[in-house]
Amino acid sequence: MCAHLSWRYSNAGRALDALDALDAAQQAVVILRQLTPQQQQHHRDLLASVLTTLGSTLSQVGRHDEGLAATTEAASLQRVLAREDPVRHTTDLAMSLHNIGFQLRQLGRLQAALPPTEEAVTIYRSLAGGNPEHHLPALAGALGSLGTLLSNLDRGEESLATTREALAIEQRLAAAEQQAHQPDYATSLANLGAQLSETKRWHEAFAQTEKAMSLQEQLSDTNKDSHEPGRLAVAHNRAAQLWELGRHDEAVSEALAVPGLVSIYWAREGEDLTFDKSDPKDAVIIPDYEALLNRKSRSASCAQSKPFCATLLTALGCPGNARWNMSILAFKDPKYFGSAPLPG
Repeated sequence: MCAHLSWRYSNAGRALDALDALDAAQQAVVILRQLTPQQQQHHRDLLASVLTTLGSTLSQVGRHDEGLAATTEAASLQRVLAREDPVRHTTDLAMSLHNIGFQLRQLGRLQAALPPTEEAVTIYRSLAGGNPEHHLPALAGALGSLGTLLSNLDRGEESLATTREALAIEQRLAAAEQQAHQPDYATSLANLGAQLSETKRWHEAFAQTEKAMSLQEQLSDTNKDSHEPGRLAVAHNRAAQLWELGRHDEAVSEALAVPGLVSIYWAREGEDLTFDKSDPKDAVIIPDYEALLNRKSRSASCAQSKPFCATLLTALGCPGNARWNMSILAFKDPKYFGSAPLPG
C-alpha cells in the first residue's frame, strides 16, 4: 500500500491540473492517517512531504487558510524529524518555514510572516555555509522573500539590504549558470527597483528596473507563456518610475502599451473586479489585489487621483466616475489613492 501511495504522491506534483494534484494529495493524507500508530511513526517523513504538497496546492487554488494549516502541520513534523536526523530533514523544515511565511503574507498577516521567514533564512544560511553549491539558490529565494516582507512592513533600509544580498547571490549564480538562474536574477533586480521606488530613490530604482526589463524581455522572447507575466510586472513599475522622473509622455506610453494595466484595473462606480487565475495577466496581480483587500487599502476616483492615473484614464476615455482598484506594487503608495473604500 505504501509503495502505491508513494507513486501516487510523486505523480501529484506533475499533474497538469492543480485540482488533480489537490485530489491526489488529499487522498494520500487520508490513507496515511488511517495507518496504525506504529505505521504512522514509521511514515512521518512521507506524511510531512504530502502535507507540504497539499499546503502549496491549496494555496495555489486560493484556499489559503487550509493551505497554511497543512504547511504548518508539515513544519511541525519536520522540526521533530530534523532534530532526530538533521542531514535528511533540515532542508525540508526550511522550505516549509519559507512557505508558511509566504502563505501568511498572502493572508495579509505580515507581522506573523516575519518569524518563519527569518528562521528559514537562518537555516538556509547555515546550510549554504556547509554546501553553497546546493543551498545558495534557496538562500537567495528566502532572502528575496524576507526583503519583500520587510518592505511591506515599511522597514525600508532593512528590506534594501536584504534584497541586495539576495541580488548578489543571484548575480553570482546567473554568471555561473545563466539558463537556470537568470529568471531569479531578473526578479531580484525588479524587487530592488520596486523597493528603491518606495524610498523615493527614483534614479537608482529606474536603473535596476531597466536591467530587470532587459532580462525579462530576453526571457519572454524564449518562453512567452512562462515569462511574459514577469515582463508585464516590471513594465508596470517602470511606467510609474518614468512618471516620477518627470518623463510623463514616456510613462503614459509605457503604461498604455501594457495589456491589462488600465483595461483590467478599473471598474465603474459600485462594480467590483473579477480575475481569471488561469490568465497570465491576472495571475501577476491576484496576490497583490488580495493583499490590498486584506489590508483594507483604498481605491481612487478619477476626480481624486494624481496626474498619472488621471492621464491614463483620460487617454483611454474612461468615464469621470471610474474607480481604480489599483493592485500593482508600484502604485501602492498612498498618494495614488483617494478616500473612498474599495467597492464591495
